[in-house]
Amino acid sequence: MNAIKPGQSVAQFRLPLPVSGMSAIADLIEHLYGAGETMMNPRGDVVEITAPKDGFGPRTTPAPVLPGPDADDMLVSHMAAEDGELELTYEMDPDLFGGIADNLVGWFEAVGGINYVTLDVKPIDGDSEFVFTLQRKAGLTPHDARQAAERRVSELEEEVARLTKELAGATPDAT
Repeated sequence: MNAIKPGQSVAQFRLPLPVSGMSAIADLIEHLYGAGETMMNPRGDVVEITAPKDGFGPRTTPAPVLPGPDADDMLVSHMAAEDGELELTYEMDPDLFGGIADNLVGWFEAVGGINYVTLDVKPIDGDSEFVFTLQRKAGLTPHDARQAAERRVSELEEEVARLTKELAGATPDAT
């Protein structure tokens, strides 16, 4: 058997897949090949799993129990990664999604959201913290707003420098 090289494709899955199945796929890859940080390369309706850059370590994971379909589970139907951004499209029961959407909009309005609101999130069993941002589709992101403010500051600094130079070269009025 040939050794699997770092970055080599070890599996491909066609979407849609249940969200709950994603962790089972990770467990299955680890059980088959060994431990390591695999990479997921999404390309539309196909997700490719590649071997870790440092290679696979020893196998430590028992064979996973793969989940069956669940009526309440969301399906990932499209994934694409480009320019550091991951685009995901989910399919789910319209009634369930409508309830989630209504709750999110209610939260947005309850905290006085105008353009976007953020919520700091720390998982119970994790050390990492995350920020959940809910933004109006037509609104500016915090990054866009900061860039616009930085451009305006730069314009004003240039104007101040121009006016200062003009005033320094002005002669007093003789009248």
